[in-house]
Amino acid sequence: MTAEPVAPTVPAPADRSATATGTALGLVAELMMLTGLAAAYLGLRGEARGPWPPEGADLAGAAAGVLTVVLALSWMGAEVAGRAERAGDSGAARRRWRISAVLAGVFVAGGAWTWATAELGPASTGYPLAFRALTGVVGAHAVLGAALLGGRALRPAGALAPLLVNYHWRFVAGAWAGLYALLFLWP
Repeated sequence: MTAEPVAPTVPAPADRSATATGTALGLVAELMMLTGLAAAYLGLRGEARGPWPPEGADLAGAAAGVLTVVLALSWMGAEVAGRAERAGDSGAARRRWRISAVLAGVFVAGGAWTWATAELGPASTGYPLAFRALTGVVGAHAVLGAALLGGRALRPAGALAPLLVNYHWRFVAGAWAGLYALLFLWP
């Protein structure tokens, strides 16, 4: 009786699965926190005795819209870069990581400028605190995501890193999309 040759299988490293799961669980926890902040914002909005956002609030909605498009382009670039890297095309991956990182930097810088210069109206409404808390949490994740993208642009190698960077950047893009709709499209 002869045994037929069996193609060897290479199991995924144990730490890959654990790291990806840990990253996903961390992002779920962050999403829960962001959901709580959004609920507080909606509660304040529901209790508002005047217009919402309050009189005197100027959020630079057009700038936020442009930055949202920049973030979407960065996210798409990161997705393509991750696929190129996993396929072994390191040259294309590096170019796409760089483009995505630059776009992420533009989003972070523009978001910081918008955050710092926004006129939010009277503090007695609770609006300034709610706005800054929501956008600050997503902004902090965007700063981390931009740094991760920059790291991938400088040193794209390994199968695990692009997956984790893309997990994080997907979270930032999704969280910002929801926040943009809440703050700017549904006033």
